[in-house]
Amino acid sequence: MVLTLALVLALALGAECVVGYACPNFCSSRGMCLFQGVCACPSKWAGADCSIARCPVGNAWADQVTGVDSGHNLAECSNHGKCDTATGECVCDAGFTGAACERMSCNCNGHGRCVPMRRNAVLKDPGLGAAFPYSNNWDSDKIHGCMCDPGYSGPSCTERICPVGDDPLTGTILDPSGIQRNEKQRVSCKATSGSFTLTFRGYTTEPILASDSATAVRAKLVALQTIKAATVTFGGITISACTAIGNDISIEFTQDFGNLPDLVGDGSKLAHNAPTTPSLTLSTVVQGTKENLPCSRRGTCDRASGICNCYSNYFSSDGLAKIGQRGDCGFVRATVTSCPGEIACSGQGTDTLAECSNAGVCDRLKGDCICLSGFTGASCNRMTCPDDCSGHGTCYTMEELGKRATLNGELMGWSYGAVPNKKETWDYDMVRGCLCNPGWEGHDCAKQSCPTGDDPMTLYNADGSRQLNEVQELVCTGTSGFFSLKFREAVTPQLPFSASVASVSAALAALSTVGDVAVSYSAGAAAACTVGGSNTIRVEFLSDFGDLPPLRWILDGALAMRLNADGAGGSRRGTKEDAVCSNRGVCNHDTGLCRCTFGFTSSDGNGREGDRGDCGFLDPIYLNSAGKVANEM
Repeated sequence: MVLTLALVLALALGAECVVGYACPNFCSSRGMCLFQGVCACPSKWAGADCSIARCPVGNAWADQVTGVDSGHNLAECSNHGKCDTATGECVCDAGFTGAACERMSCNCNGHGRCVPMRRNAVLKDPGLGAAFPYSNNWDSDKIHGCMCDPGYSGPSCTERICPVGDDPLTGTILDPSGIQRNEKQRVSCKATSGSFTLTFRGYTTEPILASDSATAVRAKLVALQTIKAATVTFGGITISACTAIGNDISIEFTQDFGNLPDLVGDGSKLAHNAPTTPSLTLSTVVQGTKENLPCSRRGTCDRASGICNCYSNYFSSDGLAKIGQRGDCGFVRATVTSCPGEIACSGQGTDTLAECSNAGVCDRLKGDCICLSGFTGASCNRMTCPDDCSGHGTCYTMEELGKRATLNGELMGWSYGAVPNKKETWDYDMVRGCLCNPGWEGHDCAKQSCPTGDDPMTLYNADGSRQLNEVQELVCTGTSGFFSLKFREAVTPQLPFSASVASVSAALAALSTVGDVAVSYSAGAAAACTVGGSNTIRVEFLSDFGDLPPLRWILDGALAMRLNADGAGGSRRGTKEDAVCSNRGVCNHDTGLCRCTFGFTSSDGNGREGDRGDCGFLDPIYLNSAGKVANEM
């Protein structure tokens, strides 16, 4: 009997101890239950009961700016995907891929490679100048595009490239711009043995021997698929590519037109009799001035077939204005008296701009861009917002998001992209994201927000001090005029300097950003503002939790006001939680309602039962259930 009674008491006390600090849903058997019934979840799990799987994070495609030019911070699924909270996997928006939806997807249709900006930068043809690394910008590994195989072009490598050639109507003796010329480049080789190679547009010759003749050098050059034809001559009476004193090899491109990339040489395998060091130098002697245009600018390109549809009287040429097999509309059969078809006559423009921003295909019948998924604008130069923000938000550019950025409910108005041509913020008017309406959240504003509140089980802070409400103090000096109080961008009506406690309290409580408040004046004061600032207006926030932003004011008249906050004077920083579902439930984002764990229900924000919907009330039945179980044993 004594043993039984002792067992009952032990079970009762043990159960009471466990239940008194029981963790929600026993932390779903994933986390550790800590003091005050708080779950410490593993890194891949979250929520009051560790039931929500975390998804990977990545630099956000678009987000609320957190400082001047400070955007693209870490975000779940990079703000371009939805988190499956059951599996912890991101379901990416169309056009995005990766574990965290952190990069664009590419469909190059089997005719190209999908490469990031970082890789694209280093793949630049060395003949076009030094390659500049692109590795430190936020988008270096995020923005991907197709690098198409030879003969293909377009954002998805679906368009065939038509033959290019020289315009037969330009560069003649009648042209006011003068005679057009082929590109000529020079290779100077000083060596007595060994070999060197030449690279043009990514293709490299077989080794050119120091003893090779001009004919042999030419054969090795035109064997490259990037060189159609060329003439090679040596300086003076030299018969070998390299000589002890140096030989100039002149290369004229006779079928590749325009301003061409430089040849790139590798003379590391050349040798010279001691003590002379071998050398290989390259230079451009004559810059090519002939056009190198699709269909020689005398026809239209059928991008589905890669065949030119030539204008009347124009036919395929040999590259030298005679009939030939290039397929380029570069041969004219009759005298031309007018400009046919599409001819660019302005001479204006820049080759740094891309048609449809390389994010769409041009409808050449209408002149409209058909944008790829995720892009919009006349030239597909802007990213779309996911699902148009689901009708619960507004789609803004990064610049606009910066102007509307808030911190703890206060509008900060940070700039993004204000400095012209700053590479880190090139996207200021191109990359866009959603700014959700109140009550909605998520990268696409599709999730309803749930109520927040104080955790009723955590009465103490980590340092052992008791959790308390925020208290702020205002001291108003003056005996005439009006003032308004501002909290999280909401402003009260004007109040007279003589406003009573009740008037100030009612004005604050009426703000949409303020819950319940307790307002009091220092002893004996009847008016808010006094001579010498002898009155202190004490404001305690009863249902707005956490470390709150300061009250602000607008003065009209001969008044002065100062604030005590964060421990100054008689103020104190709020230390209660402002947690979703009060850390005692799970948010159903489809409905915006909290599903409270056993023993908890909606509170009034002050530890009593109420209608906040926040799981912040601890049901007394729950507290007593352990004793009830023990008594029934």
